[in-house]
Order: sequence, then structure tokens, then C-alpha cells
Amino acid sequence: MFDEKSQDSSKKLLNWQFILFIILVVVGLSAIVFGLHTLISLSNESYPLEEAAPIASNSALLTTIQGFIYVDLAGAVKNPGIYQLAVGSRLATVISKSGGFTSQADAESISRELNLAQRLKDGDKIYISSQEEKEYQQSAAEFCQGLGGDPSQVSGESLTLISINNATASEIQTLEGIGEKRVEEILAGRPYQSLSELVEKEILTESLFGKIQNQLKL
Repeated sequence: MFDEKSQDSSKKLLNWQFILFIILVVVGLSAIVFGLHTLISLSNESYPLEEAAPIASNSALLTTIQGFIYVDLAGAVKNPGIYQLAVGSRLATVISKSGGFTSQADAESISRELNLAQRLKDGDKIYISSQEEKEYQQSAAEFCQGLGGDPSQVSGESLTLISINNATASEIQTLEGIGEKRVEEILAGRPYQSLSELVEKEILTESLFGKIQNQLKL
């Protein structure tokens, strides 16, 4: 009788073990199936692609990518013209490439107005004044003052006295209608490609620009 009971207990234990094994197998298979289903769903799900930012096609960006810029150098230099320079070149570089200043270059204006360490950018226009121009401006100004006129205008020609790219703050402030705030805005807006940028950048009003335009140069 004892043996029969032991056998029954062993059979029941085996049955429970088998049932537990089956349950574990079913649970494991279910987990695998669920995981595969989730993976397949994620792989089939489409995601919106971000639109790529348009690449600027302007010449300034193109020349920067290519590693060079073009600068127009004119006035009292030995070889004026358009020069190809490496991006990041300074004013001293293009002066050197041109062969340097001529004997007629206005040394005083150069030392006062030009920043030879200035970095150049594509399309910059650099003009070097000559001693002859300076003397003409001085004599014209004296002539106009003697007549009680405006020294900034002679026979319809403009005397460009103040460089908006190179003049100091104190020099710019000598212009009519230009206070400290506008001086700061002019300095912050450098460099300029044209005088009209003073209006385009909303630094000067059109009426004020019209009054002092003949006293300005790049």
C-alpha cells in the first residue's frame, strides 16, 4: 500500500512538472511572438523626413567654399585691379600683391584711415587716396569757405572726406547730424559695400544721408 501511494505522489509531481514546463514554453513562445510582431511593426512604420535646408547659391558663399575671394583695389597703388585672395586675407596682403603704394599716395591719410590688419571679404572695394587729391580737397575747401559756401561741394563734384569703413569714431562724429549712437551703429555695421547701405541698414534716414553723402567715402 505504501508503494502505491509513493507511486501516485511521484506521478502527480511529474504531472505538475510537465504542466509547469508546458506553461513556461507557452509563455516563452508568446514573448518571442510578441517581440517579433513589435519589431516588424516598428520596421514598417514610416517617419517623416526633415527637409534639408536649402544650400545658398550666392557668389559670396560659393567663393568662401572654394577658398578664395575677389577684391577691387584702386587709387594710388602700383598695380590697381581686381585681385584673387585666400579667404581671411587682410588689407596688407592685397596692398603687397599690388606692388605697394605709389610715391603719390597720401601717407597721412593711409596711416590715419586705413586699417592694414582689416580682414577682407568677397567684393570689397579699396581706394587709396593720393597726395594730389588731398591737396585738391584742401584747396577746394578753403575756396568754398572763403565764399561762405559748403566745403563739401565744389562745381558739382563731391569731396569724399570721411571713410565709413576706416574712419575713427571721432572723425565720423564731425559729420552733421551724427551723434554718439549713430556713430556706434555705423561702426557696428562695417564693412560696407556701398554708401547707400547706411540707409538700407536703417542707420541713417534718407534725408540725413542726402545732406552728408558728399562728405563720405567707402
